[in-house]
Amino acid sequence: MKLMTETSHDVESLIENTSSGKKYVVEGRFATGDEKNANGRIYESSVLHPAMQKYVNEKVSAGRGFGEMNHPQSPQVNFERVVMVIESMQPDGSHWNGKANIIDEGLGKIVIAIMEKGGQVGVSTRALGTLREGANGVKYVNNDLMFSAVDVVSDPSGP
Repeated sequence: MKLMTETSHDVESLIENTSSGKKYVVEGRFATGDEKNANGRIYESSVLHPAMQKYVNEKVSAGRGFGEMNHPQSPQVNFERVVMVIESMQPDGSHWNGKANIIDEGLGKIVIAIMEKGGQVGVSTRALGTLREGANGVKYVNNDLMFSAVDVVSDPSGP
């Protein structure tokens, strides 16, 4: 299987004022289905939805849906690099929307500093899977897709 990463640009960086201080959040589209992305891949809904639902059930719902700063070269999550905890993810047509809280420790402080200065961050899925070649060089993701994380990235390139 190949490590696959995909970036979405439809997220917002939010700073919420709460009674206990500021809360840093990224919210919006976390995964895109049925559209060709910048890497020339298409995640068909019939493949994306079951794989993402499994990730939500096994990781997000259990409080273990994490995101690192940028993509590492491994599918495993490294706690020393974790910058966000995914609060929720739900389907939206052929896509998946999510909400995640930025951690105000470690590398999360860099993400917070970027947000405080008005910078925008993106999110990008990290998964294992294989591809099949379609017409015009388009690569379709097969149904062996397994998500491992949704990471914070600086250069969103999703459709």
